[in-house]
Amino acid sequence: MKVSYWFKFLTVLFTFSACSHNNKEIDISDVKIDFKFSRFEKDLQSLNTNNATEAKQKLVVNYGQFFERFNENIIQIGSSNQTGYELAVSSFLNDAAISTVYNDVQTTFASTDQLANDFETALKHYHYYFPNKIVPHIATFISGFNYPIAVTDSVLGVGLDMYLGKNYKYYKLMAIPNYQVDFMSKHYIVVDALRSWLQTEYEGMDVHKNLLSEMLFQGKLMYALDYILPQEEDSIKMEFTAKQLQWVTNSEQSIWAYFIDKNLLYSTKASENVKYINSAPFTIGMPKASPGRVGVWLGYRIISAYMERHKEITLAMLMEEKNAQKILNDSHYKPRK
Repeated sequence: MKVSYWFKFLTVLFTFSACSHNNKEIDISDVKIDFKFSRFEKDLQSLNTNNATEAKQKLVVNYGQFFERFNENIIQIGSSNQTGYELAVSSFLNDAAISTVYNDVQTTFASTDQLANDFETALKHYHYYFPNKIVPHIATFISGFNYPIAVTDSVLGVGLDMYLGKNYKYYKLMAIPNYQVDFMSKHYIVVDALRSWLQTEYEGMDVHKNLLSEMLFQGKLMYALDYILPQEEDSIKMEFTAKQLQWVTNSEQSIWAYFIDKNLLYSTKASENVKYINSAPFTIGMPKASPGRVGVWLGYRIISAYMERHKEITLAMLMEEKNAQKILNDSHYKPRK
């Protein structure tokens, strides 16, 4: 059962050609999906009425597991089946701060038509490349600044209160670091959501026994996003500024040399490895012009080299390949000078 929350992260009637993963621009006009996009935060307001019991049943039917996970894990008021639930959810909905955030979300996201269209396009690409996988129901919510993305078995939730723009007043009051706030705008919603969905779909496939394994797993996610979101800017997908993207591009040989000289690839020290995977103002040990997540970018470069040499491998096959050492060896990766 899939239940994941992220702070920031085959039987079909057609087949893929051997070079399918080289063509990012595909025709999805004939791709059919059961697409659903719902404003859960608006639907939740129905519990603040005299018909709360009936409204609750509708939420259970419409949102399934996500509704309970929202109650228990995201806003942490317990199951909707417990005594006193209606009072607890009413307290949440009527909290002055939550009401303010709710109104701000409704102003910033007065229309979600474009967001829904972007998700539908992305999920059609996703279904094209991963036809055996579930296409999730998209549900927006307000988390009280707890989660940007929430993933359950069939619902991909988006915490809109985490994407109100870098100048949003509450982010400043909460002293969220600039390197995080810079990416807390609507431009990053679909990227964050699809990366999180992919990660939960495939995280059990990889054994992250060392930094190389984690780098290549993250690299596979980034590589897949190139095809799921072919129109998206590389800096958005990688969550780098334009200057940071230019820095890693110009410094690829130095970055690879650093990882080799420091014997980092086979490090099993999780507390050290996260320095190269997680977001940060810069990568410790590298110039301050470097971004965080340099290991993710390097993993992406290795995966790109691997796929360039193996045009017979589809995205689904790539995601199911568990052997990180095999990928590295077969990639014949050489950094750009």
